[in-house]
Amino acid sequence: MNEYYDLLKSWCDKLVEYQIKEIKDKTLYGGILCPACSLIHGRIGDSVYPLTAMYDYTGDKKYLETAKLAVQWSENNVRRKNGGYFNEKAQNWQGISAFSTISLGEALIYHGKCLDDETRAEWTRILVRLADFVCDFFAPGKNITNINYHASTAAALAIAYVVTGNERYKSAAYKMAEYANDFFTKENILFGECKPIDTRILTKKGCRGIDIGYDVEESMPSLIMFAYHLKDEKLLDFYAEKFAAHFEFMLPDGAWDNSFGTRSNKWTYWGSRTADGCQSALSLIADKDPIFAEAAQRNFEMYKHCSGDGFLYGGYMYKDALEEPCLHHSFCHAKALAAMIDNGFTYKQKVVLPRDEEYGLKYFESAHLNLISIGDFRATVSDYDIVAYDGAAKTGGTITMLWNKKVGPVSVAANANYKPAEPRNMQLSRHIDVMDNTAIRIKNGRFESVNETDAVCVSEVLEDSICIKATGKLKDTSMKEGGSYELEYIFTKDGVEIYALSENNGKLVVPIVCARADKIEKEERKVVLHRSGADVTVKSSSTISMPLDLNFNVVGGFETAQITIDLEAGKREAVSIEIK
Repeated sequence: MNEYYDLLKSWCDKLVEYQIKEIKDKTLYGGILCPACSLIHGRIGDSVYPLTAMYDYTGDKKYLETAKLAVQWSENNVRRKNGGYFNEKAQNWQGISAFSTISLGEALIYHGKCLDDETRAEWTRILVRLADFVCDFFAPGKNITNINYHASTAAALAIAYVVTGNERYKSAAYKMAEYANDFFTKENILFGECKPIDTRILTKKGCRGIDIGYDVEESMPSLIMFAYHLKDEKLLDFYAEKFAAHFEFMLPDGAWDNSFGTRSNKWTYWGSRTADGCQSALSLIADKDPIFAEAAQRNFEMYKHCSGDGFLYGGYMYKDALEEPCLHHSFCHAKALAAMIDNGFTYKQKVVLPRDEEYGLKYFESAHLNLISIGDFRATVSDYDIVAYDGAAKTGGTITMLWNKKVGPVSVAANANYKPAEPRNMQLSRHIDVMDNTAIRIKNGRFESVNETDAVCVSEVLEDSICIKATGKLKDTSMKEGGSYELEYIFTKDGVEIYALSENNGKLVVPIVCARADKIEKEERKVVLHRSGADVTVKSSSTISMPLDLNFNVVGGFETAQITIDLEAGKREAVSIEIK
């Protein structure tokens, strides 16, 4: 059919292959075993939509059989007496019932005609039960949680209305959407992914809880699906405009820059681990502006880049790092590929996205982010003051993302404390005991600049450069102080200069993305990494240290060469990064 079909089929074939059919015990039969996590993910029933779609496209009954058994496994193992589904057998959050409702509903709406009467009736009955549950569970004033659930419930109830014609669902869907509509910043970015639960409260710096991964792969797609299924063109245009604002965070290679996000422990370079994908929405509004099709296509290309052997790997360098693929990524994002096909998506013309252009500096006050675009370099500098959990900070005026047109990711911040907040639906890494923080930072023992939520960043745009200076206190994860610091960055067309000053002795750490196949040449004050596409040269004003082994971090999925130089108390040191 097309490239979307080809990738979807490869993922669905792997779901079929890993389904348990030999053991008839209802606790296992029909479950799909994840090779990375050695367990059955509780949301495996969400695969019903892409598997049913594949059955309709091919007529091959193995896909429908797999879908039926996955739904039945969910009914036997994660269904609760109140009608909802648990997130996992051992994790009792039930808000994910909204996602199950959406997937069942889309299977029925787009492919119900290919089902036998008994299956169609059974799935409709389950859909109604789940819709009744989420309608009550997320009723106004109840279970106020991360905004993605309210957006997804709006979509779930709109879909339930289309399937059943029950006006109660339509009314409740509008109430959920109205609630979510209050959660846009002045830059039109959706917020509401953080704690405290009342996420409309501003932080000390006036920041909002923003997570690009959840915004573009879950919340905005859900709001667009809600408006589309209820044929509300006014709201559809409203959400399309809001979604377009999020393209500021799509890198030119189609990846989503969520390096700073409040829930970036779930970040992958292509999106978010447990979300569904931006294409579910972008394929619905592609006719409104070519930019929507452009973003959908580029992100799809990143899926292809990170796929192999029928799996969607959780990042750019997972295979090189011998990290197993998690099936949660595939069965969630298979929904987005099925939507591309069902919505008749076609990619007709290449258009420019915001970060393709050289615009200098853009500032997002709602998250204290500086986005830099100069020459071939794209960068994000953060002094955001929201930290999801102890050890998750990547702030303090650090460069959370440094990207270059010739080699792609150059330096990508990821916290060392990878906390599987939902341990049974987040990949368990074999590197969990050796992962290091991959943010550019100053450190002195446990005190690091990336923990400094009170840092002050000052920017200056000059004729041929952009300068950003950050000042603050080195802190540990409990916010105890360990001396002052300064970090200054000068971005030019030719490269990036980093200047570091610490009140006490310490180290400047500059992790550089590096593949195992890349040749590395090291001198006393210079390291050259021969990357595919160009050479990355790091020079220092003093001696460089670098471990022989690369460091892999599951967040983002990159291996890095951990370059460090010693900082003498009160002495300013310099590092430059050039790419040629």
